[in-house]
Amino acid sequence: MIKIIYSDHNGTRAPLFHQYPLQHNPQRAYLDFNPESDQLTLTAGYNGEIGNAIPANVWNRKILRFSIEPATCESDLDSLGQNEELESLLKEIVAGRESDWQRGCYTEQAEYAIRSVESLLESELDTIAVWDSIEWIANCDSIVNDLADAGSIEKLADDCKPDHSSDFVVFGDLEEAVAKVAAGRLERKDPSDYTVKELRAAEILAAYDDDYKLLLTSSKEKTS
Repeated sequence: MIKIIYSDHNGTRAPLFHQYPLQHNPQRAYLDFNPESDQLTLTAGYNGEIGNAIPANVWNRKILRFSIEPATCESDLDSLGQNEELESLLKEIVAGRESDWQRGCYTEQAEYAIRSVESLLESELDTIAVWDSIEWIANCDSIVNDLADAGSIEKLADDCKPDHSSDFVVFGDLEEAVAKVAAGRLERKDPSDYTVKELRAAEILAAYDDDYKLLLTSSKEKTS
């Protein structure tokens, strides 16, 4: 049938979702098809460049790039490998590729097949909800106490990770998110007013990163 290859995979059920820091939107995701390949193959990935830059072989249509949603479900992508309609369309594209060393040229029938592939992907591929790691951890009102109970940033981050059966994924560094959110909650209080668990959480944060040692310093010491 069709071989599905991931050039990028973030380890979640939305394998092509990637958003760079300070960017408001995720990178564009795609499926690439090389009509000259020996086997029908779709390569899934995302644009590593910020902006609209594309490789020369995509620009000249030697490789056909089909845009898909960044949060497309992994299971839907994998199921394309057994899609008989898609297989037939890709074979039409291969058969309709015309020889031209400079760019990809296609017969009218092949061009119609290309448009049909675009429509099929739009109807066959669903997306999954994606949470930013900071927003996900910030939903936990008891994060400071949970950190004290867990005993380490790493343990709590692992506990907060959604399992593979969840109907959503979390994107971003969960350890960093746990540390930032817990520290933000503790910064609202003076160490002299910490509860036992808050003090334990502050000590865990200070051991995790020297920048958080200020959480154990009183307001007077910080301003002196």
